[in-house]
Amino acid sequence: MLKESFLELVRRIKKEISGEIFDCIFFGSLVKGKDTPRDIDILVVTRGKNPEAVLRFLGKVEKIIKEYFGKDIEVHHDTVTLEEFYSLSKYFYISDEILASGFSVRREKFLHDLFGMIGGYVFLVDVPREKISILRYYLLRADIPKESLIVFSYKMILVFTPYYYCIKNILDNLGFEYRCFPMLLSRRTLALLKRRKTEIAFFSMLKKLKKYL
Repeated sequence: MLKESFLELVRRIKKEISGEIFDCIFFGSLVKGKDTPRDIDILVVTRGKNPEAVLRFLGKVEKIIKEYFGKDIEVHHDTVTLEEFYSLSKYFYISDEILASGFSVRREKFLHDLFGMIGGYVFLVDVPREKISILRYYLLRADIPKESLIVFSYKMILVFTPYYYCIKNILDNLGFEYRCFPMLLSRRTLALLKRRKTEIAFFSMLKKLKKYL
């Protein structure tokens, strides 16, 4: 669940959206549940190319963000037009990250929610058999809603976007090696995944994908 302080930040920035600025999208560590992000990533979506309007907007946004996180926080931004936004894969290596974790200030929702999808991250974990019980213990204690976490034999973990850092911190603290990538799922697919009969097939598919990561 997103913190109320973040939603307050979103509402303040939303008041600055007008004219050439169509939307401002947060993505990265802030919306993935990191308690103290070192930097903030945003994507500004414009109705057309107007550098002056973008600079004015970014100046206001950066000022608001620093009020919340302190003057030392770094703000990284990219800018796209609406037309470019619908072709993100052509312009940005981070397109899958934006679709999985992007949060629309204009709509006050995750992008995947706007399209009726579920955004999350899959962790492929190299956990020794004798340490599975330890991982199970920490996952059970994690502050993650049951519906936001799917565990496949403790070798693969699927978690919804706001709880990404809950899983990452657990794996890092335990010293397990892992690989992670963003994923979008339809709600129907998610329902199927929760049925045990599909777990083995899905895990097999992702195991084959591992070599491409």
